[in-house]
Amino acid sequence: THLKNAEVQRIACEAIRTLAHGSKRNQRTLMESGCVEKVVNSMIQHKDNSEVQRQALAALGNLIYQSHTVKKRLCLSGGVEHIVDAMGSSPMDAPIQQMGCWVLLNLATGSLRGRKAMVELGGKERVWKALQQHKEHAGVQNQAAACIRLLERDLEEDEDAEAVLEDSSEEEEEPEEPQEQEEEKESHFSAMSRNSEEEGDT
Repeated sequence: THLKNAEVQRIACEAIRTLAHGSKRNQRTLMESGCVEKVVNSMIQHKDNSEVQRQALAALGNLIYQSHTVKKRLCLSGGVEHIVDAMGSSPMDAPIQQMGCWVLLNLATGSLRGRKAMVELGGKERVWKALQQHKEHAGVQNQAAACIRLLERDLEEDEDAEAVLEDSSEEEEEPEEPQEQEEEKESHFSAMSRNSEEEGDT
């Protein structure tokens, strides 16, 4: 394997990110091929490499987007802990903080399991810190604030009722959106990448 080769891992994570974007079919295929665990392993192996961390976070964000099944896989693989760790290891790296908040937002959206894992592993506190430490970075502010709002709203709801809804939806994915609609939408990652380039690292 090439697990210890940072450049190979960066390129692999970038490829997974691209393949996972906008395709439920690809998300499931990549998950079944063990890509969730492989991306997490890349994060573990290259904790000090910001480029690997950024691409790994982007890959996980696209893999779990609107997919209960992949969110469940990420939680069971222990990946949420490493997302939080990546943010904690690079608190002043604005792109990593922005990407981490975005991944946690995707994880928490529509998933009781994801919200619980995030809160229990310190994700909410890490998002708050990102919000406070990067007050001048619009991308961090937008993603962190959206994540906090979601948590404060949904954690107040009846968890038992929500758990029933989530369990009933985990076995079957939502149908893919028509290709025409996908082409009209811009990926969250692309938008964030452009914002980061325009604002620069802080």
